[in-house]
Amino acid sequence: MMYIQIKVVTAAKKQAWGRKIPLNELAEATAIRRMTISRMENNHGFSTVTDHLDQLYAYFDCQLHAFMCQTINLFNSLKLIRKIKES
Repeated sequence: MMYIQIKVVTAAKKQAWGRKIPLNELAEATAIRRMTISRMENNHGFSTVTDHLDQLYAYFDCQLHAFMCQTINLFNSLKLIRKIKES
């Protein structure tokens, strides 16, 4: 599963830029609603559109790997391995 690490990127940019990044500023600069950004920050399984990710990349001037984190769901991986072995 992929997770959006917006808090990690925001914290890194806060330190690099030497100032806080208010949610209102981020929302205005990216044209993403505050509620959507808040959901990205707080819901690990939040699903978003790629346009929002593009806008965040442009604002923070970073790449995909800075925003995304992939975790492996072992249960689903084992099911997939069994299915492959059976075929």
